[in-house]
Amino acid sequence: MSDLNAKFKARSNLPAYLSELEQLMRRAVSADELLSLEETHTIRERAAKFKRTPIWKRELPFSVRETPRFRVLIDQLSTLNSASIYIWTPRAYICGLHRPVPLQEINFHFAFDINREGIFSLLTGDLRNGLLLDFSEEAVGVRTLEIELSGENWGLANY
Repeated sequence: MSDLNAKFKARSNLPAYLSELEQLMRRAVSADELLSLEETHTIRERAAKFKRTPIWKRELPFSVRETPRFRVLIDQLSTLNSASIYIWTPRAYICGLHRPVPLQEINFHFAFDINREGIFSLLTGDLRNGLLLDFSEEAVGVRTLEIELSGENWGLANY
């Protein structure tokens, strides 16, 4: 993709991306908080080199993320690896990653339609642990959330 084309694509996706981040962080987010595309690409390449095992997956109702049990899981992840996290949505590849933030700042009460792809992930700043949230509507009114935890710390979490 040409540099001009990449800039156009980033500019056209930026409002939706900032909206995703604002929902996930419960605060206003500006473009100057984003890393460059070059920095994002470098982090992505470094992250791909890590084999994050063990891995566990659960498919649960989408509403589970609003329960005390889910909050306990998030607290457990923070205890297992307290590194700040990168928020990866499909638009992060186009617009640039947001600088790392503490996991406790993430709003897991996000709307089902936060992005059209129905997916985002969180990756610790040390790139060794990840949380993937993949949400979809299996049938009319039946919304599911697939949770995938990986890494030397987060992969050991219990739910």
